[in-house]
Amino acid sequence: MEFYDLSVKPRNPDEAISIIKLAARMGIKGVAIEHTVFDGDMNRVKDEASKLGVKVFFRYTVAASTRREARKGIDSAPRNAIVVVEARSLEVLRYAAVNKRVDVIRPGPGMEVHATDKSQARLFRERGWGFVEVSLRPLAEGEIREGSWRRVHLTIRRGFGNGVNLILVSDASAPEELWSPRSMVGIAVAAGIPEQAALSMVYNNPYRAVARRYGRP
Repeated sequence: MEFYDLSVKPRNPDEAISIIKLAARMGIKGVAIEHTVFDGDMNRVKDEASKLGVKVFFRYTVAASTRREARKGIDSAPRNAIVVVEARSLEVLRYAAVNKRVDVIRPGPGMEVHATDKSQARLFRERGWGFVEVSLRPLAEGEIREGSWRRVHLTIRRGFGNGVNLILVSDASAPEELWSPRSMVGIAVAAGIPEQAALSMVYNNPYRAVARRYGRP
């Protein structure tokens, strides 16, 4: 079973390599690094990752509040990157769900309910695919913000209940912020999700998102 973390955010190549080293020990076989996070030597990062048996992918996040902003950002996305739309409005959320260039949707603040509702699930089904990512970063912060656990759990439960395919990500910018696959699964199980469905959130669903962009990893 190959686990993936499709959002890590190192600020330089050394941080990237440190994260990848720990990811390898945790059994994570693939990580996606934000395309514009740093301008470092990605060849060195990919070489080190390859030695450890970890695949490195690129992601390109488009944060948008209007359909026009979303379309402009999507059109600028590199062809070799997983395209993620951070939807900051309902308009963008629905637009991203039907745009064939979009691989993953990230709900902006306050959009979690709409991103995991039955309308979003229906749009994904009509398009043929669709994934919503849930960041566990708030749960790894030194002082967990009030309501973080409840918000994450509700998002996971609602998405699962409405048939929205979820992907759990760490958003780790340092090794200590990385979540092990089993811990990610545990978060979902604690939210009331069956274990097999929870496993899909860190295994099958991210694999399918990567395969859409790169072919079989």
